[in-house]
Amino acid sequence: MEQPDIQALSPLRHSCLGCGGSCHGVRVRLFPDEVASIENAAISLGVSDPIVDGRVRQDAGQCAFLDAHQRCRIHANLGSERKPRICKQYPIALVRTETEVRAGIDPGCYTAFQTWHTAPEIDVEAYGAAESTFDAGAIRQEAALLRLLHAPNASIPSLLRALCPGEPDAVGLPIGLRERWASRWENPAIAALLADAHTGPSLRRGIQPLLAASESWSPPPVSLPAGEAEAWALEVCKRMLYLRLLPNYPGQAVALMTLLGAVSAHWAGPAHFAPGLAAWVRALRAPAFWAAFVADPHQMMWLATGQSPPRARIESPEP
Repeated sequence: MEQPDIQALSPLRHSCLGCGGSCHGVRVRLFPDEVASIENAAISLGVSDPIVDGRVRQDAGQCAFLDAHQRCRIHANLGSERKPRICKQYPIALVRTETEVRAGIDPGCYTAFQTWHTAPEIDVEAYGAAESTFDAGAIRQEAALLRLLHAPNASIPSLLRALCPGEPDAVGLPIGLRERWASRWENPAIAALLADAHTGPSLRRGIQPLLAASESWSPPPVSLPAGEAEAWALEVCKRMLYLRLLPNYPGQAVALMTLLGAVSAHWAGPAHFAPGLAAWVRALRAPAFWAAFVADPHQMMWLATGQSPPRARIESPEP
């Protein structure tokens, strides 16, 4: 069967640095023809109960096949070809849209920032592509947001001002947005999610500095990502939209939450920026984590504008 053409925003560059983070907090779905191979691998490696509900079992938030050095035991002892296809493919993300197959490097990879300019280009095949189709309105919104992100003068302040109405404050953000965003971190559900045993260790390490820093955001810091950090934040936002990594949320909400996550990662300090942003865009794929910040469209509207939509008027019954 002829392979479809694969489209990408830019050359696919990535080198795996062996951090093990991709094996945390994600239960890998197995294709039917992989089940027997993984079960046999588990017997060879002494791993009990390797598959739960069709997915590779997690133990304390990480893959049951990881060793003490965060390396895949299947890869190390049996060869990379024995790994599940999703594991072999990651962090390459593939999505089949209405008209094309798109490819990119998942920005949730904890070391993607370190090699996005320098790694050799990767050739990919269109196997394992997720299906994602949008209605006409969502397609137009996605295209408009990608145009904004590709504009020569695109910046975090310009994008956030496009997403959130209002005059700019001292650093160029819409007035009140910094304070509203800082207040969202006060939800105790965030700390509870990070403490959950099923939360991957790498995600916990990435988000905890953002949460800890938020305790001193009164008033919020005044600096924003600049230079290479800002370029990476915009690139992450492009990838989140282009690869439709959050297909169940409106594009404007995805862009806003991604960029605000980059601001939070910057506020946590330079050492935490790249891993914090990677953990952030991974965490947003968990509905419970997303809801801890914006539980419904009313909260999203308040975050973006400072206003809530008017409540529906309740008419009094006729006497």
